Order: sequence, then C-alpha cells, then structure tokens
Amino acid sequence: MSAETPTVNEGRRRVRVPRLPRPGSPLRPVREGLTTTAYVVEHNKKRLIVLLVLFGVLLAAIGAQGIFGNALGLVGSAPALAVQLLFAMSYIAFYFGFMMWFLSRPRKYTVTPEDPQIGLSFENYRGQPDLLEHARSTVRILQGIKEFELRGGDMPKGMLLSGLPGTGKTFLASCIAAEAELPFVYIDASSLRGMFWGMDSMMVIKLFRDARGLARKYAKKGQRGACIMFMDELDSIGQARSGMGGVPGMGGFGMFGGGSGGLNSLLNQMDSLTNDVEDRWRFKLLRWFGLIRGPVRNKPVVFVIGATNRPQVLDPALVRPGRLDRTLEVYPPDAEGRRDIIEYYLNK
Repeated sequence: MSAETPTVNEGRRRVRVPRLPRPGSPLRPVREGLTTTAYVVEHNKKRLIVLLVLFGVLLAAIGAQGIFGNALGLVGSAPALAVQLLFAMSYIAFYFGFMMWFLSRPRKYTVTPEDPQIGLSFENYRGQPDLLEHARSTVRILQGIKEFELRGGDMPKGMLLSGLPGTGKTFLASCIAAEAELPFVYIDASSLRGMFWGMDSMMVIKLFRDARGLARKYAKKGQRGACIMFMDELDSIGQARSGMGGVPGMGGFGMFGGGSGGLNSLLNQMDSLTNDVEDRWRFKLLRWFGLIRGPVRNKPVVFVIGATNRPQVLDPALVRPGRLDRTLEVYPPDAEGRRDIIEYYLNK
C-alpha cells in the first residue's frame, strides 16, 4: 500500500482515501484550478451544447465558405458598426439616464469617517441618560459586528426613534453616527416618492446599494463593514398599506406614482435573506458562469434608524422582529434633564 493513499477500515472493507495536498503544497493551487475548471465546464455544459448546435445549423445552412466570408465581412465593417452602436447607446443612455437621475434624486446627505462633518459626541446629548445608554450599546454592537456574531448574536437591522416633534430624535441619531465612526447617510423619507410609478422602488434600492458600497469602502480589515442610514419622517413612506389608498393610475403623460412600491422595496432590503444574496452585478455575472461558488461572505450591514412622531400609522411588517423591532421613546426632558441641559450649555 503506497504512502500516498492511506486506508480507512469500514467494517470489513478497506476503503482507499486519496490524500489531499497540504496547504503549503505546490500541487494545491493546481488541483483547485482544475476543480474550478471542471465545475465551470459542467455548469455551462448546456450553454456550450446550444452554441455548438447553433454553429452546426449555420454551417449546414450556409456552408463553411459562406460563414467565413460573412465573418470576414463583419470584421471589416466592425469599426463603423461599433461607432454607430456606440452613438445610439450613448444617446439612449444619456436621454433616459439623465431624466431618471433628475426625477429620482432624494434629499440625501452623506458623511464619511474620513470627512467628519457632524462634530458631535455622546457628551453633547443631555437630559435623557437612559436613552443615551441604549445608544451606547448600539454603537458597541456596530463597532464590533464580528465579535458580536461570533458570540451567537444576530445583527439588528435597525431601530425606531419615536417621539413628539422637537424632542431631539435627529440629534440622537447624529450622535450615534459620530460616535460609531461609520458612514452616515441622512435621507428625507418624504423625498422617496417618485413622479412615475416604480421610481420610488428604484430610489430605495439605489439608496441601499450606495450604503453597502460605503460600508465596504470603510470596513476595517476582517470586518463586514456597516453603514448607518437615518430616515427622517419615516411615516411618509412607511405608512400601513391598508390605509394608504394610493393605487398607481394611468394619466395622459404615462404611469403616475403612488401605492406602496417604496415601502415594499424597503421591506425587501431589510429582509434577512438579503444577507445571503449577492447584490453586485459583476459578482452575479461571475456566479452565473460558475466562476464564483459558495455563500456570500462579509456582506455589509445597513443599520436603519427611522424617526417618526406617528408610530401608530407605520406598517406592522416594518416594525416586526428582524426589522425596526427596537423602539426608543424620545420624550421631552423632565425638570432634572432640563437643568442638566441648561448647565451644560451655560458652561460652554
């Protein structure tokens, strides 16, 4: 029995087990490359067969001489054809792209860790020490996502700040973002309503895609990365679907916006399945060809902080466990809290 193939006893049989190359062995990259190549060929076998069948049909119908003659003619006219196609595609992309960009611009502000613009900390938040403790625990979780998950924790998707107007919901979210030292996106939720049907969904999807891109850009080594998204006036897009009454209508100028498309997209982006699905187009294409396999690793976290003074009108699916299931009541400060606020700013 050679040293390359150890044996394992299974009852009365002796099964020969091939020895895998060691991690430092020069044969390991070769074997991994061959394995990937075999998988890609097997994965695209039907597509290759279809291409071969089509080529055989063309060969039988036109003949080899005709195919090669047409191919040479196509190569000769390729430059002119490429210029025409490029002009047409540029015109269409510019026309529709500019129109969609102009009509789907939500009021959004982005702050990155390398360009801190907020200049706040938990030291500036006064009058409600119990809310401050909840905010500190949220920052600790966001800063240590990997350790939190290794200990068995399930990353929260967001939290809801509920309270009367002027009680400091936006101020508290700004302090959380500044203390966490993570990318921070402020969005006016009322601007996530498009003129045409479907544009509100496009805006929400693009908003989350940009947030994940910021999280990947500023992620620490070995971490998933995270981005904080603050949605002010969340009830303008998160109102319960049974009470919205907005049905898309067909007008003289096309399909007009309405309904709950933006809310449905928001719920979809905050669903737990999005952690296991690839969202980048180039990686989707590589997975389609079988060049990338296995689960999606280290997908960033988009932590949504919603603020509203009408929590009773929000859709139940938005505040269910797994989405905005953590609610902080931001109430007006009591007498002791007001005294703390006055003393702090007088000392400044």
